Amino acid sequence: MTITVLKLSDADAYPRQQPLRERPGDRHRWQQQPHQPRPVEQWRQRRAGAGTSGNATLNLKVNTSLSKGDHVIVSKYISTTGATSESAAVKVNVGAEMKAPLLTDLKVKASYDADANAKAVLLGADNYASITDPGLGPTSGVYDKGLIFTGRINTPELAGKQKYLVSISLGGKTLGFDVFELDSTGDASASSFTLQTAPNLLAPGLYRDLTVTVTNVTEGSIHNGQTSVIKDATLGWYWAAQSMGDIRGGNGNDGIILSPTPTGPSATIPTVTTGAGADTLILGAFQKAGAKTSTKPVVAWLNFNATVTDFQLGLDKVQVAGQTLTAANLDSFVKSAAASSDGGGTTLRVDLDGAGANENIYTLTLQNLFYNPANTATIFGI
Repeated sequence: MTITVLKLSDADAYPRQQPLRERPGDRHRWQQQPHQPRPVEQWRQRRAGAGTSGNATLNLKVNTSLSKGDHVIVSKYISTTGATSESAAVKVNVGAEMKAPLLTDLKVKASYDADANAKAVLLGADNYASITDPGLGPTSGVYDKGLIFTGRINTPELAGKQKYLVSISLGGKTLGFDVFELDSTGDASASSFTLQTAPNLLAPGLYRDLTVTVTNVTEGSIHNGQTSVIKDATLGWYWAAQSMGDIRGGNGNDGIILSPTPTGPSATIPTVTTGAGADTLILGAFQKAGAKTSTKPVVAWLNFNATVTDFQLGLDKVQVAGQTLTAANLDSFVKSAAASSDGGGTTLRVDLDGAGANENIYTLTLQNLFYNPANTATIFGI
């Protein structure tokens, strides 16, 4: 639906957009986007002509489909200079009972995980799916695909096949989209979809803007364009970045992968905040070799180094990717445990393959956990 509603002042060279204001009785939020936006040069020319004004055309896009009945739309436009323009109320009547698709059983799993391990996408800031994704194998760090989403789509009271465009975004980016032809039926196999997303688009961490949009795109159908949205769900996605930055977890039980970290003159040691819950920190090289210093008497690995701000002894724990630590072999993995440099925490030096031939040492500092040699086994959940 395209409605010409605005008159812009000459002083507003490069306007910005704001959500439409709803009047009482409105049931939906709208989003506005410029229709055929003018080049920057044209906006500047408009600004230069004092005392004049011009019209702009906006394309209004609904987040969820309008129901049958009357609706009132008001558009408000705010420029970068703070000037505003508001349209007159536009009445819209939806006469036909067009039916929106219904999305159910939405689940997500890691790129190579088994279908049985898929987790339900939940709504609510503290209710979320947490996905730990090491890649092709437990120590791989290799990805040719990202998260995999599954779900079911039906249009109630509508029989026969319909085409649906499914789009998934997270962290302000589109992770994937595809068109599926499905039956509106009780048969799960005929109404289910699987959408594989792209890898390496986002840093590991907790996101609160997972959005899944389903739009009917059946040619010639009166239901074409009807849309349903699951919006702003929380999702934890922890994968093995080849150059890890700061990571923040949520209040659930997260499995956070600590992979190689940046090196170089300007590199800083990443910090990890696990949040509440029983969290697991998984240390790994993920096929990267260590970058040693020549510092004596202790040799350090510049690219295996992280600081945890809120480790809770007895609740959180540390693991080594692809390894099983026990009381019998713990000493072969933990090369040293000591007070941190500020005296208020514990610093661990962990050999990532224990008694194996490789010598990749991960230095992990647990802030605010005063050093006590009796704590070492508990830190590793032993």
